[in-house]
Amino acid sequence: TTRCSGLAALAAELDIVRREGACVTESLSETLRTLGYRVDDYTLGFEVRLPLLCSVRVRTDGQNLDLDPRFGLVSRTAATWVTALIGLVLCFSVRAAPPEQLYLPALAGLFAVVWDVYRYILTEHAMATVRQVYLVIRSPRA
Repeated sequence: TTRCSGLAALAAELDIVRREGACVTESLSETLRTLGYRVDDYTLGFEVRLPLLCSVRVRTDGQNLDLDPRFGLVSRTAATWVTALIGLVLCFSVRAAPPEQLYLPALAGLFAVVWDVYRYILTEHAMATVRQVYLVIRSPRA
């Protein structure tokens, strides 16, 4: 019940008006713009732009919501695998190096992990916001 009351408060705060026959995608993108997100329209939906080259592509047919988190030009999963692969190559390439030369690769690896974790947090927060707004827009009004 607290989640429903939180969504109702969000709807009241944003003054979301559900018009008969209004496009869910348009209402969703307008509401996200009102919340301060940068939204770019595409033919199959829209994209919520985030800092650190992150974005979330949003598609909906009115009934289903499809969210695709992206890091740069590739999906979030592919970007994470690329980071892991680069880290693995880096580990194998410096394993024979003297200990004094390992500080910079270790620091770069730590930075890469923190970078990906922060980008995960950004995209998950944006996706949670999109889901909440979508539920508010789709909820029946009394």
